[in-house]
Amino acid sequence: SATLLEAFAAGVPVVASDTASHRQFLTDGVNASLADPRDRTSFAKSGRRLLRNAELRQQIAVAGQQTAHQQFPLKAFVDRYRQLYQQLA
Repeated sequence: SATLLEAFAAGVPVVASDTASHRQFLTDGVNASLADPRDRTSFAKSGRRLLRNAELRQQIAVAGQQTAHQQFPLKAFVDRYRQLYQQLA
């Protein structure tokens, strides 16, 4: 999602829902902290894990930036938006 990519680009560590679509490009403890989308406590634990561990927080932030640059290059976004606008026009 765009929000995840914005966080990646900003160098912010990400807490995200552990869903099939996110698992295509996110790995828990590597480039994100994943939480069960049906369990609010899981989100709190994921966030707390990052708050308490500066090294993990930094690792996830750096890996997130790398994921954004490797899997979602700017040209691909521009092309996707161009296609969307052309379809809507």
